[in-house]
Amino acid sequence: MSTILHILARSDWAHAQAVGTYHAASIDSEGFIHFSTAAQVQNTANNYYQGHADLVVLVIDTDKVTHELKWELATNGQHFPHVYGDLNLDAVMRVVDLPMQPDGSFKIDPAIFGSNSHLLVLASIPPNSGGEPTCISAKPPALTRAVRLDGVGVNDLILNNS
Repeated sequence: MSTILHILARSDWAHAQAVGTYHAASIDSEGFIHFSTAAQVQNTANNYYQGHADLVVLVIDTDKVTHELKWELATNGQHFPHVYGDLNLDAVMRVVDLPMQPDGSFKIDPAIFGSNSHLLVLASIPPNSGGEPTCISAKPPALTRAVRLDGVGVNDLILNNS
């Protein structure tokens, strides 16, 4: 199991609970919901939510997400998770308050989201492929080699194929 994170207003979370699904405005404008890893969430909060109080972070189990999950390259050179459809609420493992600092910024300890929030498989690279990824996915096929996003860059991670 891997986890991804989504920041939203507490009122939007209350609405999602009332209607039984979460429909972000970005679905209508971009076709997907933006998510982050634990290593990315502080920058996401400070870049897009600075000065916004009463926020929460949804901790999502990627194995339970019912719509397509894709890892896509952003303009900052990092891969971010996107879900192409409404978020089913049974994928939400927990909700964490996101307190704002007095200056309007956010300081977030990634450890509060759990140990699986920082290690996510991004690409399947089969043997004899010349090192080219064959898919970008949260659940790639059997792996020989994968990459790890650690908040600083992308590093190789060798996995057991069994």
